[in-house]
Amino acid sequence: QIGRILTALTESGHADNTIVVYVADHGIAIGQHGLFGKQNVYDHSIRVPLILRGPGLPTGQRMDALNYSFDLFPTLCELTGIARPDTVESQSLLPLIHGEPGRPSLFACYRDMQCAVTTDDWKLIRNARVPNRQGELVGTDRWQLFNLQDDPWETNDLADNPAHQTQKANLETQLAEWSHRVNY
Repeated sequence: QIGRILTALTESGHADNTIVVYVADHGIAIGQHGLFGKQNVYDHSIRVPLILRGPGLPTGQRMDALNYSFDLFPTLCELTGIARPDTVESQSLLPLIHGEPGRPSLFACYRDMQCAVTTDDWKLIRNARVPNRQGELVGTDRWQLFNLQDDPWETNDLADNPAHQTQKANLETQLAEWSHRVNY
């Protein structure tokens, strides 16, 4: 269907003045990490595709960079020359697209149960026991640390590995500072 849309844009003469954005909802766990559903912050459930095409954008470029879906709004504002409202806290992806460094880290949470900080190479997840609707504690109180370059499926938890305690402490600090900043 995307091909039909792109063909229609070309045939109508609008391909050179139209920005096409392809993005998806986040995924769903189907047994990974023993989970079923969307209630987690593992990459299999929170990574989504993002494809941009149009004027002001390079062609044939592929990136693996940290970004939020709400970064699309300031990106589209910048591409179209529309002033971004001062209340918008997200950032344009254009500097990243044009070779500048992107976000050093990304934060994600699922309710009070899981909260994570991700960098290019690492992810730290804080899991917490929280009451369910019946007031019973569910979940687990533990940290998980993954080297995403060596372990993209997040299966080798390094949180208790003595060799990675400095990395874990650095990410814990980032997560705590972010939680304080956003009052989470």
